[in-house]
Amino acid sequence: MRPRAVDTAVFLASLVLVALQVALMQALAEAQGHHFAYVVIALALLGFGGSGTALALLRDRALTRAERLLPGLMLWASMGCIAALPLARLAAARVDFPLLFVEWRAWGPLVLSAGLACIPFFFGALFLGLVFMRDTRDIGRLYAANLLGSAAGAAAGLGVLYWLPAERTFPLMGAVLACAALTLAPDRGRAAACLAVLVLGAAQRDIPVHMYTPSEVKKAISGNGRADKKQMTAMITRILGLSQPPQPADAADALALAVCHCWRAPLLARTNALLNPGGTP
Repeated sequence: MRPRAVDTAVFLASLVLVALQVALMQALAEAQGHHFAYVVIALALLGFGGSGTALALLRDRALTRAERLLPGLMLWASMGCIAALPLARLAAARVDFPLLFVEWRAWGPLVLSAGLACIPFFFGALFLGLVFMRDTRDIGRLYAANLLGSAAGAAAGLGVLYWLPAERTFPLMGAVLACAALTLAPDRGRAAACLAVLVLGAAQRDIPVHMYTPSEVKKAISGNGRADKKQMTAMITRILGLSQPPQPADAADALALAVCHCWRAPLLARTNALLNPGGTP
């Protein structure tokens, strides 16, 4: 894995894990009052402690498979934000604290809510711990990324809550973790899984998602569905009037995808309006 990609992933994971505590505190407080707000940090520490135990028991196996494990751990943390945290909030709303002292079944929603809330912290901490164990020579740089991300996460958590309800921040944070996983994905299968998580997060926020195949983009930009990367870079440089080709090469691909959508979006909107008269575009 590229050192810069790992540093970026560590920064984003640290940012989300701290911002998540702020958002989760607000979400659970809204669901059940101040009772849950006080234990969010304890739940986060439980996730971190569980991850440390897992790494201590499975150290050798984890290190030998770190290259493939790291993107997967980020994806599981992302799915925890998108799928587990909304369920944790619903379970928290069903907790009846007075009954905890007289009815053992009343502990069910409480335990379920706490367990679900720990999931993103557990997998996020597994990711950070495994990176620190593997890349000991770069620990200074990685720890700096961790500290900077944590500091940014504290500010980001408060800032996001200013604009969005707490429960609506979970898909957003899951999408950030999926983007971090995408930078580490070693193969197309993992990249596709990261993309699926991003699409799921967008769907929860009612954000429209449009997909294009490589041949569609090449056909739209160059007129040739089999154009190579050099041809595509030359065309996107000419279309956008750039003084020099975009760097790195992936930047040209991203620009080509954006231009393709800008050209096709009006047609897609008109088609949708015809198919769904009076509906939402």
